[in-house]
Amino acid sequence: MEGINVKDKVRCGLVGCGVIAGTHAEAVHQNPDVAELVACFDTVEERAKEFAGKNGDIAAYTTLEDMLAHPGLDAILVCVPSGLHAPIVVAAADKGIHSLVEKPLDISKDGLDAMERAAGKTGVTIAGVFQRRTWENVIAAREAVQSGALGKMALGMAEMKAFRSQAYYDNDAWRGTWAIDGGGALMNQGIHALDMLIFMMGRVTSVTAQMDARTHNIEVEDTLTALLKFENGALGTLVAATSITPDYPIKHDLHGEKGSITIIERQPIQWNVPDVPEPAPFAEDINPYQIGHTRLLRDFAEALLTGREPLVPLKEARYSVDLILAIYESARTGKAVNLA
Repeated sequence: MEGINVKDKVRCGLVGCGVIAGTHAEAVHQNPDVAELVACFDTVEERAKEFAGKNGDIAAYTTLEDMLAHPGLDAILVCVPSGLHAPIVVAAADKGIHSLVEKPLDISKDGLDAMERAAGKTGVTIAGVFQRRTWENVIAAREAVQSGALGKMALGMAEMKAFRSQAYYDNDAWRGTWAIDGGGALMNQGIHALDMLIFMMGRVTSVTAQMDARTHNIEVEDTLTALLKFENGALGTLVAATSITPDYPIKHDLHGEKGSITIIERQPIQWNVPDVPEPAPFAEDINPYQIGHTRLLRDFAEALLTGREPLVPLKEARYSVDLILAIYESARTGKAVNLA
């Protein structure tokens, strides 16, 4: 793809003015040399106007069509419920507008296929939001695996053990549904833990899984476990749950014949890698989640301005969802699913 204009900024419109929208807006505001927030859209007029007022009195729209027609709009930041992503991204692509999409990229193969067709047809960039890929400890762990510093890999483990109340699901009708949420603890929350695991360990060749709704009245899972086999031959485990009291921080363990790495969010990394320096921790005053979004937004904007591929391109953002769909298939059928 060609860059927009190396002397210009990426003019962004935000789609969906809910909880995560503020994080995306702040990411734009922290990158004023490469990006600018010029518009927002929400079907609730009051919410759109309130968000616009808090972000420099940008243009507020109540229909997607109107926002996509905003003069000079280059890209959209998609922050609506998961099952609504594909039609929005496709509509933007049809107008030559790029998209940075909150996780998951979409919840169905049909939606993901539609995005790929749109990108192939129009040449737009579609990127996913996996902000933890910008963290120094995650990057260092990935390099330790890929460089062979840990030796032959034996085991990769990810645990996302969280608490969500019944009210969390009841207060938004789309939460905890297959049709819009696309799943439960894994698709909505655990996808970050899974993406971190495959970013560090590599792709997966087979999965075997179990899932259940243990403590919530929802149609999707609040508790899931899976066994994984990686392309590098290592075995793996995955736990994703919103049924745990209290919350535990997301944890990853990487074990090889020469050493081990443990990453627990907001805690110092446990680094046992021969002859490789331990990565520096985040400063105490740094919010790793906001800085992750800020870095990812900058990467996305620079990719558009220069014509290069973003850090989390469509194919990478899609892979995490394809893997989750395979895990769900295994849990439903009770059989292993091969991805190779």
